Amino acid sequence: MRNMDSMNTRKFPSAIKLITFDLDDTLWPCIPVIQHAENTLHGWLYEHAPELAKQHSVESLREHRRSLARQHPDIAYNLTLTRKMSLQMLLIQFGYDKELAQPAIDIFRNARNQVEPFEDVIPALEELGKRYYLIAVTNGNVELSRTPVSGYFRHALTAESVGAAKPDPAIFTEAMKLAHTTPEETLHIGDDPETDIEAARQIGLHSIWMNRYQQSWPENIKPAITEVDNLYSVISHLSV
Repeated sequence: MRNMDSMNTRKFPSAIKLITFDLDDTLWPCIPVIQHAENTLHGWLYEHAPELAKQHSVESLREHRRSLARQHPDIAYNLTLTRKMSLQMLLIQFGYDKELAQPAIDIFRNARNQVEPFEDVIPALEELGKRYYLIAVTNGNVELSRTPVSGYFRHALTAESVGAAKPDPAIFTEAMKLAHTTPEETLHIGDDPETDIEAARQIGLHSIWMNRYQQSWPENIKPAITEVDNLYSVISHLSV
């Protein structure tokens, strides 16, 4: 990792009008939320489909879902649909009504939405929202309207809603269409070198790598130009 202090003087052009944000591990920690949601779902299955829950751990349920996604890449971007189909298959296999998959999904989604933003997020979003058009863009299936940051974004786009997951440019293209901006007027902030930074770069967007966990940049991807570990630092890179 490079010295972030050495890059603190870089300013993005005053032409920036739109800022798009990844969500998981950019605005809040992801792994604890997913673990909680999957454990909650597994507990629910123990009550309503006990034989399935006895035979499948959280880990084996996850692997079943991932295997299904590999077999059906045409729907893999839709995490909710993939999870529902996986549950339906398993429910049928163990002699349960496949319709139980929907309330199971509802239980999972409720827990999935229980995110806790990093302490810098809400104050920084308040400041950035005064000057820029903010849009959330995510491959995940969190429902932004049910999170603490819902009021700070003009729109929330998901891979599910646009029909493709990053690094496909569809979600960025839709954000720019909503904000009536060009790539030169758009800045993307995200934590994933490939699906956030390289994907944004490929279509001409400005980008900032949010590196909250002091990760090393992959050797096979051209380095990010700008790197921060909190949203306050983003403000210092933007021209007034």
